[in-house]
Amino acid sequence: MAPVEAANDDYSFLIAVIVVIAAVLVSVATIAFVTRFVSRRRHNRWLETLDKKQKLELARMQQNEKELEIDLNGRMTSLILSKEIPCLIRLSMPIVIIGNIALFL
Repeated sequence: MAPVEAANDDYSFLIAVIVVIAAVLVSVATIAFVTRFVSRRRHNRWLETLDKKQKLELARMQQNEKELEIDLNGRMTSLILSKEIPCLIRLSMPIVIIGNIALFL
């Protein structure tokens, strides 16, 4: 009978871990949703305070930023595709980043 109880304890621990992970995931998702909702609502309220000229200026600034970003993306290459960076460094960067993250966990 003792081995059966030990197996039951293992399952209860596993269930407890799963419940805790699920609770954390639900909490994070709820916080993300509420934050997004509140920031969107604040942004819409702020937009309502602007007059037509300010809205047009804001749209022009956003368009200029978008065009600049498109221009930069067209002229630049990613780290992995860059010919100026040695192949060893290009391929080792993901390993270095994952190792750095692992050191902080």
